Amino acid sequence: MMAANEFMGDIDIPTIPASPSSILLPTVARNYELKSSHLNMLPSFYGLPNEDPLIHIKDIFNVVSSFLLTGVTTNQLQMRVFPYTLKDTAKYWLNYLKPGSLTRWAAIQKKFFEKYLSTQKKGHA
Repeated sequence: MMAANEFMGDIDIPTIPASPSSILLPTVARNYELKSSHLNMLPSFYGLPNEDPLIHIKDIFNVVSSFLLTGVTTNQLQMRVFPYTLKDTAKYWLNYLKPGSLTRWAAIQKKFFEKYLSTQKKGHA
């Protein structure tokens, strides 16, 4: 219990790093402007058992391939949009990965598949 004379500043509040995202984007990808029309085209993944993570990654690729890319690679853009595709428990999962720990699209896919791709679905891939 807080004493009446204590200030909120005295409470041990966790600090948020300057870049709290687990995905560390290259500068070129951070500077690519995502328009609301781009975001509206993206698929959503909630982390539910009936969702197919492989299809989700393929859908991201298909959508990003339709964007006009200037000075940014498809992989860099996939890294940029990936967090916007996650909802609910899937977004919670991504937010609790170590900040800056994912630096390549292949690493993001690997981590995502480790979490969401079941052994049954691996047999069908």
